[in-house]
Amino acid sequence: MRILVTGGAGFVGRSLTARLLTEGHEVYVLDNFVTGFRHNIHEGIHLVEADLSLRQSWENLPPMEVLFHLGAMVSVPESVEKPLRCIEVNEMGTVLAIQKAQEWGSRLIFASSAAVYGDSGSIQDEMDLPRPKSPYGLTKLTSEYFLAMAQEQGLSWLAFRKFNIFGPGQAIGSAYASVIPKFIARALGGETLQIHGDGSQTRDFLYIDQVVDYYLQAMSNRALGVFNMGNGETLSIRELAIGLQEIMPEPVRIEFTSPRAGDIKASCASVARLRTAFQASPLNMREALLETVGFYRENQSRFSQ
Repeated sequence: MRILVTGGAGFVGRSLTARLLTEGHEVYVLDNFVTGFRHNIHEGIHLVEADLSLRQSWENLPPMEVLFHLGAMVSVPESVEKPLRCIEVNEMGTVLAIQKAQEWGSRLIFASSAAVYGDSGSIQDEMDLPRPKSPYGLTKLTSEYFLAMAQEQGLSWLAFRKFNIFGPGQAIGSAYASVIPKFIARALGGETLQIHGDGSQTRDFLYIDQVVDYYLQAMSNRALGVFNMGNGETLSIRELAIGLQEIMPEPVRIEFTSPRAGDIKASCASVARLRTAFQASPLNMREALLETVGFYRENQSRFSQ
């Protein structure tokens, strides 16, 4: 199959495109490398270096059978700092992706986010009223509405509201890095792990291999609509930091700092809908953390941007 992955130079795109190539697909990547990296582009990929929020970036692409729309401004803090750019990239990028998918007759698989829920409760269900707390979350929700509207014109689509993804290959040095790569970077550098607030905020963590498995299933699974992508289990940020203390060979210190703007207190996926349509693989958090830490000990220079 001929497949387009927007944001294919990012963390998830790196792992997804590797699997697609292994399975013999013809893979195109649309990315402008604002947050993605060239070392994430595998040999054999057709690269289109362009801004997905611009109409001309899509004009000369050949027809695709599947379109994975992963490209976005993905940082919650950055979206708070730059809301207009967040709207431009995330919403306009999605509208253009929808238009192309309709033109090609392709299946569109969208990377949404648990950020659409905000602080809607301790367990987030797809039927809950969304209450996004950041421009990032709001643009993901708006994109879902655009997709639902396009379904009325025949679009085959699916949106995964992904919870907190981690694993080998995630950028670790950015000011906007996710909590696990940020903690690992500081631990490997002998620095203190900084926790925003009291550390009681909880997250539903998802390993990168699980994410790719769900995406590949979604290519042939004709389910439509919105699905949580998580494990239905939580870990507090404080517990995460202590877990890293236990597996790191060198001593690791922890300190608490002021809360972060736009941060969510509790996040846990209701996975009942997911489990009815997809096969799931279990998460062993300790083993996944050990694999992730081991990867960065060996490849820290490549993924420290």
